[in-house]
Amino acid sequence: MTFYEAAIEILRAAGRPLHYKKITEIAIKRGLLSHVGKTPELTMSTRLNQEIRKDDGTALVVCTRPGVFALRAWQDDSVADAIEETVNLEPDAEDAPAEEQSEVEPPAERRRLRRRRRLRRQVEQEQRAARAQSAEEEPEADPEEEPEDVAPAVTSPSAEAERPALPPRRGPTDSPLGRLEELHTLVAELRADAEADIARRLTQLSTDALVALVRALLGSTGHTRIQLERSEGRAALLTARTHVGLSERTALIALRLGAEALDADGVEALRDTMLEFGAHEATVITFAGATDGALEESAAIGRIPILLLNAPLLAQRLVEHQIGVHAVPVQTIQADDDFFESLGS
Repeated sequence: MTFYEAAIEILRAAGRPLHYKKITEIAIKRGLLSHVGKTPELTMSTRLNQEIRKDDGTALVVCTRPGVFALRAWQDDSVADAIEETVNLEPDAEDAPAEEQSEVEPPAERRRLRRRRRLRRQVEQEQRAARAQSAEEEPEADPEEEPEDVAPAVTSPSAEAERPALPPRRGPTDSPLGRLEELHTLVAELRADAEADIARRLTQLSTDALVALVRALLGSTGHTRIQLERSEGRAALLTARTHVGLSERTALIALRLGAEALDADGVEALRDTMLEFGAHEATVITFAGATDGALEESAAIGRIPILLLNAPLLAQRLVEHQIGVHAVPVQTIQADDDFFESLGS
């Protein structure tokens, strides 16, 4: 499921507000996320705040204070006190006293942390102002008017969907730093999507096309004298040379593109092939996976390790070396706090 769906399920199970770091930790432990990525906590915070900023009343989650989220259904008066409770988390380094930070952080890091604290205070002030303005705009109740029936604290899903939208709250990602972190998260997700697309395309290539692709990858990593030694059906064998210091090393690359998973015998056979060509290292590219025995044999202690690459790992190598991808540079601009602080007031 998505980060947003996982957060809703975890909050419903917990029955109380949780910090987005705790939500992410539980989601990973329970295996709820379809894609974790490299920065799951930042992605969770970004996704929740994106839903909250929508002014259409469809978000099932609200932000009770920076970083802490709860279900919209808990906004009833009967559970208002529960909304104010927060999970006890260890403070981040940026929230530590200045005396403690000065002992371990360099001056540049302390300036960065001060900027983050200023941005956080600014966000909190804007949140308080928005709530105060919302309270002022509420019409006063007519004392002559009879009060309407109050809905119970626990509502059905249909009643929850019909609940009127709450005033929009500004989340932590509304700050310049938060928007920049959100941009980094989106870029990382775009990269992950591109790698997944490349991995899918790799499995559809012919053997000759994959040989040409491996040649290009070896050339980009400094290998020379790349030779196709054997090619039969969905299998191929290449050798290449590279220099390490004053010595020359031979690399062996085996393509096993059939439907059978690589097993321990296949790894052992490749070691014999390494002796045949005098290879110092070997890589196996297989899209059918590898058995546990193959994984153990490839990393056997006292023997030359053999690198196993599946489609996703090969896609990562291609992206790292800009093979088969089109990079789109994106320039972002933000004010230089250090520069303006140096000018004085």
